[in-house]
Amino acid sequence: MRDICCHTLETENADVIRFRDGIVNRITCFDYIKRSASIKQTFYAHRLIPALFVQEIRITNPTEVPLIIKLHRKEWMGDPNVKIQSMLVPNKESKDFSVLVSQLDASNWGHLNKGIAVVVAYSPLIDTIEIDSHSAKTIHVQTFVNYTASTPISQIAAKVPELKVSLRETVKKVLELTSSALERYHTEMWNDLWSSGFGISHSKAPNALNGDLINATIYYLMSQKTTLPFDSELMNLSDFGHKVSQSKALLLLPDHCYNGHSTLQASTLWSKLETLNEVNKIANLWLLTLEKQGCHHLISSGSHGVMQAMILSMASLQFTKHHLEFNTHPNELHRNYYIRRIIYGNETLINITVALQDNNKAQIFVSMDKKAANKQFFACDAGCLDAPVILSFIPKEFPVKMTEPLTAILYITPDEQHIKELKHTIHVKEIAEAPAHEHEVLAVHRFGTSYGGLPTIFWILIVFLIVIFHIFLAKLIYNEYCGASATAVPYERHRQGRYAM
Repeated sequence: MRDICCHTLETENADVIRFRDGIVNRITCFDYIKRSASIKQTFYAHRLIPALFVQEIRITNPTEVPLIIKLHRKEWMGDPNVKIQSMLVPNKESKDFSVLVSQLDASNWGHLNKGIAVVVAYSPLIDTIEIDSHSAKTIHVQTFVNYTASTPISQIAAKVPELKVSLRETVKKVLELTSSALERYHTEMWNDLWSSGFGISHSKAPNALNGDLINATIYYLMSQKTTLPFDSELMNLSDFGHKVSQSKALLLLPDHCYNGHSTLQASTLWSKLETLNEVNKIANLWLLTLEKQGCHHLISSGSHGVMQAMILSMASLQFTKHHLEFNTHPNELHRNYYIRRIIYGNETLINITVALQDNNKAQIFVSMDKKAANKQFFACDAGCLDAPVILSFIPKEFPVKMTEPLTAILYITPDEQHIKELKHTIHVKEIAEAPAHEHEVLAVHRFGTSYGGLPTIFWILIVFLIVIFHIFLAKLIYNEYCGASATAVPYERHRQGRYAM
């Protein structure tokens, strides 16, 4: 698309990543015949069809004359001797695709003597497009990419025919759908992924972790894993077969996930995400951390499982054989947490909110977002000395308690007998409500300083009073010295004149 700017005098670009929809927009505005024309590009790697990459280009020409745009594809950056073949895909309108077959060296990723076979299919691209005055034109470009896992170099050639057949079937299936349907399926699945999540109140403290970086990290991490469509309407889009039921079973079996400290405190997991290398580094580190901390079942289930594992890790929530426990230290609850739709078994979703009250103490609120029919869930706070509370769609309130030795601050289970017996097995010496957080700590997060926040008008008034005081003081000094010496001379003259008489 660089050739687009050959007619321009000045250009302005804006890139926007729509995390919720899984779509990247690039908007280019430029002056053409003293009017502002624009090109809006939409990119997305399809959430349900991993082989499909979509680029939509909409060119708007508000000028009085036609606008001519030249398009070109970037050259293949791999093997320069790659061969390009032709592939005819039969559908309502038989389309001819170009197929590029190549091989990548996997040693760059630590796999010695191994490679990756890659097959790319793409349709012809019009070189020159003319947009009439006061009109717009949209171009849809679809690129299909299929590849193998890391494979010994001697076996790569045998993998290529299978890749080509699979890619051809994918192309045929996609051509049966409209562009709007493809985008709708894509955004609906991303929206479904984001129905679960982790939120935190904004902090103005120096180097504080906030929602922008958390959402970006979750987005890039979920992008590393495929999504298996559990909705029967969408299952025809992907050829996953028996993997769908297997993935769903793993998603509903989050055994012993998560058993480490809160990942919110791990600064190495929250680095910059400005380059491709930084994104890949952080994504690999996250996946390795979650897998080693007991979340391998969720990771294996796909992007839905990755979201669940990240939520559990950030909130220090851990599944055991009989219950889910909230292991965050009470001293760390000096910001509001919003934990949405934790999957606990079949058809059960739980919400947990931690909110600071007016007395600077944190309070826990638990509710059911969805639950299986004829099945109850119970919860108790630290120590489980109080009677268990039956959870419902109305949030139930629990105090944050501190125990000695330190234990979980909340337990949730569908087993009523188990939660009644917990108080006999936790074995704590002391238990009391957690003390209120210090005002200085909360002020740093709310206002960026331990002095707290005061309205702007207060500081304006203070400055005004200081200025008035200094003006009054300067006038007083002037009258005391300069004004007194000016009146002394006439007085002396008057006295001398009186004696002379």
